[in-house]
Amino acid sequence: MLHKELRPEEVKKVMEIRTSWHTKGWQEGWQRGLEEGLQQGLEVGRREKAQETLSLEELDELAEKIFEVTSESDLKKLLSVEH
Repeated sequence: MLHKELRPEEVKKVMEIRTSWHTKGWQEGWQRGLEEGLQQGLEVGRREKAQETLSLEELDELAEKIFEVTSESDLKKLLSVEH
């Protein structure tokens, strides 16, 4: 429908804008996915290391604290605590 309402050069400009938004969105999504994947990998590594170094009591305490997490900053604080 756009091509019926606009001149060909206007359609081309609109499509260029749309394509640039699409590319930017794809790049941002890819970067966000990569960051989340890396974060999950770090968390798994920390969990595995914690299992090797924490006592059962410490693991129980950590398990209880996870229910107190209500935000990303809470989670970061919990993950950065040295046990």
